[in-house]
Amino acid sequence: QKPSATPEKRPAPTTLSPLPPTAQGFLADLQDHIRKGDWAWAADQSDASFLRAKEGRPRDPYFYTYLFSAGVLSTDSQDDAQRFETLPLAKIRDMAWDSVVVEGPVAVVRGRFLLTRGESVPFAVRLVWRIEPPRILGSQP
Repeated sequence: QKPSATPEKRPAPTTLSPLPPTAQGFLADLQDHIRKGDWAWAADQSDASFLRAKEGRPRDPYFYTYLFSAGVLSTDSQDDAQRFETLPLAKIRDMAWDSVVVEGPVAVVRGRFLLTRGESVPFAVRLVWRIEPPRILGSQP
């Protein structure tokens, strides 16, 4: 069989099945870009309200920690005793999807950033999926 010039789209994990194909495709693209270390692509998928709130801030680990609601921000009840740490961007090698909860036009997709060394970092990305293209809402400090 001849190799295809166009890479095949891998099937979405069943974890993402509550989302429509467009949103599943968006998350697959997001995962591909994160695997390549293309954080700028992820930032470009931010909702305008998040970008306005972060205006003037560099797109640094702090920015991405809030974009993905990573670490302690991923929990619903943030314990003040938990230490806030920014995402270790250089150590992230992949993403794993754990669950999806659809709340109207927003889906909360929980997962983990898989690191080259050490424990994974949980995240809870808020995705507005009923618009084209889908957008990441992020969270505010």
